[in-house]
Amino acid sequence: VDPGWLAAQPVSAFPIRLDPSLSSGSNGTADYKSDGYSCSNCGLRIGNSRDGGDRYWRSMSGYDWSGMAGTQVLGASIADSVTSGVAGSQPVQAYWAGAFSYAGTQSNGFLASGSTNSSISNAALTSRLQWFVDGGATAAWFGFAGAETPGAYTYQMITPTLYVTYNHKPS
Repeated sequence: VDPGWLAAQPVSAFPIRLDPSLSSGSNGTADYKSDGYSCSNCGLRIGNSRDGGDRYWRSMSGYDWSGMAGTQVLGASIADSVTSGVAGSQPVQAYWAGAFSYAGTQSNGFLASGSTNSSISNAALTSRLQWFVDGGATAAWFGFAGAETPGAYTYQMITPTLYVTYNHKPS
C-alpha cells in the first residue's frame, strides 16, 4: 500500500481492509495408475507411462484455503510446472475429486483444462471455489489427468499450485 495514499485517508475510512490473494501448494498427493498401482505423496503423475503397454496415470492434490472463510472469490487458477517426463507442454485437465481412487480423481466434475507448464483457469474453477467457501469448506482435493493417448508416451510429473484472488465481503 502506498504510504502517501494511506496517510491521506480520513479517519472515517478506517479500518482499511486489503483484499489478499492466496497461493497454495499441495498439502498431499495421491497417484493412481490404470493397472491398479497407487502411491501417496510420490509426486503428481499424469499421462501414459507406456510401461507394459498403455498405462495411464491420474492424480489428486489437496489444497487448503482456510483463511478465506466468508470471502468473495474473484478468480482462481492452477499453475503447473513439469518436473519430469515428457519435455514441453501436454494437455492437462483438472477435476473436483470425489474419492481416493483412479476413477475418483474425476468423479465430481470437470473444472478446467489447458497445458502443462502453464496456468489453467475458467469460470467453473472460480465458481466451484466460491461454492466451497460459501459452504464452509477449508480444503478440498482436485484431480488431474494428462494426455491419455493410446500408443503415445505422454507421462509427466507436475507440481500444481492453486492461486486465488478474493475480496472480503462488506460487513
